[in-house]
Amino acid sequence: MYESQRNINGYEIRRSIKNNRFITLILILQCTVCLTLVALVAANAFTAVSSVDHLKEYIGNKSYYSMHDNTDEDGSYQKYRDSETEYYKLLRFVNELRQDKEIAFINTIVQPIDLAGKSVLEKFGYGYEEGAYEPYSRDGEQFFPVKCIQVSGNVFTEFGISVEQGQAFSSQDFVLDNTDNLKAVLGNEYKEYFKIGDRFEAEYLFTRMQFEVSGFLPPNTYIPRNGVLVYMDRYILIPAFSRIDTQRYYDIASIALLQQANGQIITSDKSLDVPDLVKALSNKFNTLYFDVYKAS
Repeated sequence: MYESQRNINGYEIRRSIKNNRFITLILILQCTVCLTLVALVAANAFTAVSSVDHLKEYIGNKSYYSMHDNTDEDGSYQKYRDSETEYYKLLRFVNELRQDKEIAFINTIVQPIDLAGKSVLEKFGYGYEEGAYEPYSRDGEQFFPVKCIQVSGNVFTEFGISVEQGQAFSSQDFVLDNTDNLKAVLGNEYKEYFKIGDRFEAEYLFTRMQFEVSGFLPPNTYIPRNGVLVYMDRYILIPAFSRIDTQRYYDIASIALLQQANGQIITSDKSLDVPDLVKALSNKFNTLYFDVYKAS
């Protein structure tokens, strides 16, 4: 009886498949797609974990601190922007942090640039993930704001980041004395649309500049920023200019320096009182005050 029942069930299944081949095919395709998606998610999860583990090798037992100026609270922003004297006070403050051997003072500044006349896929757009990507027109020309991070020269070594193609920034790339040939390292997903040596125009801090693609990051590159890992595949990296010709670009220098002063401090010295260090330097140079938070 049971054998007869199994034969009947098997016959019914075969007949159902034969009579409903289209539906069966659709079900098979759906299963295949689902399994493929599961595999892709698993692969991406493994890659992400591998990238995080890679960064942990360089982070180790170091402590990370982020700095945030108090210019909104104490009203010192306008005083700073209106005075070259205040600019040079802050510059000395920042330079001392850069030169301190007990710490690494780094910059990973989110600063979108607006590509001029060159359309890009929305996924590269600044604000895309939040649904706020907004290309715009001015004087008959189209601009496309894209995700961009300015990095200091020590970010690549501090986080063990390399380029997959081309080259990273040289020390000369951190000097801004003209706007004709600045360097850019692109996230890996840009490889479909640019190649090494390609040039593009963009506005950075309200100034038109020309950039040359010098390199591409490997896929799934992350940069820690204030304790959060930022996925770089859709970002453009440009230098956080440490030397700017103030005679030609004072407005850029003033804004960029304040951005850079809100940097990150990394140290392996657990006994170092970083907030006290920063406050002492603010007093020493009679410049802006900063809140200092431990990010890790």
